[in-house]
Amino acid sequence: MKLRTIFLLLALAIATTAVAQQNKRIAILETVDKEESVPYGVKLIVRSKLGTMISSTHGYEAYDRVDIASIMSEHEFQRTGLVSDLEIRKLGEMTGADYILVAEVADIGNSAIFITAKILNVETARVERTADIQSSTSSEELENNCRLLANELLNVNATIGVIHGELKFGRDRYLGEYKDGMPHGKGKITYGTGNQNGSKFYEGEWRNGKMHGTGTFVWVGGERYVGTFNDGTREGYGTYHFANGDVYEGEFQYNNRQGRGKITYAPNNPNNCNYYDGEWYEGKKDGKGTLVWVNGERYEGDWKRNNRHGNGTYFFPNGDYEVASYVNDKKEGHATYYSSDGSVWKGSYVNDKREGNWDCYIQNKLKRTWLYKNGEHKRTIRH
Repeated sequence: MKLRTIFLLLALAIATTAVAQQNKRIAILETVDKEESVPYGVKLIVRSKLGTMISSTHGYEAYDRVDIASIMSEHEFQRTGLVSDLEIRKLGEMTGADYILVAEVADIGNSAIFITAKILNVETARVERTADIQSSTSSEELENNCRLLANELLNVNATIGVIHGELKFGRDRYLGEYKDGMPHGKGKITYGTGNQNGSKFYEGEWRNGKMHGTGTFVWVGGERYVGTFNDGTREGYGTYHFANGDVYEGEFQYNNRQGRGKITYAPNNPNNCNYYDGEWYEGKKDGKGTLVWVNGERYEGDWKRNNRHGNGTYFFPNGDYEVASYVNDKKEGHATYYSSDGSVWKGSYVNDKREGNWDCYIQNKLKRTWLYKNGEHKRTIRH
């Protein structure tokens, strides 16, 4: 009996491996825009939609989570597509792909774009199939047209095995397309009361029971996310509306604001901020970015974990600006203050307060020195 069970398990493992090996792996490159006239969000939707449609097709597996952009940059591949057999094979080896998909978009005016795509065989370096389509930039039409584009590229019907109906998961109710008893395609799930994270509903694309593609997720408290998902997590480009009125638009990874993005703060917020536009990491301002206040003041420079940290420039509404170094949101070390009257002040900060000698230069000549102690002006020395 035990021996028979072992044989059955071995047979199942071999069969599973064989099925996995039959899947054709397609690496999707960054969407090419030679004229750089199409918004980044549109190009990201094209790439994401093509990946979703291909992955929902039996026998194919699309992936773009490897950092293909940096690989191409490091090895000097062309942004306009692969140009030689050797480069195609090299990129295939690096990504582990059987095929490579290159999509290109062009702005043709009146909020319309033209999309052309080709699939290249890594082994032969030949173009297996090409397809093109014209579309508006609305997310709904992009979704439908990318579905048609993927179907033409693969020459199959990507909706085989998908049916429309209602599913129930405890108190949760799903209405839409599903496959093998799990949401798959387009549909809406309404969450029952008392769920753990206060979810209200999700409406959008699914793959094998997980949110995947573009969709809208709404919480009971009023927060809302509209954008792309990957295997159940917010990943890619999207817009997040906070309950307090703040709105973030930009990149996400693993459910966090991460990458490049802009948050516009609600009116009358406690810090009187207008917006922050820059880099994020794990949901916090981190990297290079600009914070603008309602009164017109702004800071441009380095950030770390939501604090000004590193080198930055602070601009004042009257035209003055100061270049300084920051540590945990406080000025620390040498700084130079440029006044709108043409004078330049040079000195140092300690714990966000002026300390020691601050020299005033007019037309590159030292005119006077102000002596500070713990931020207070003590005396002036004329030169």
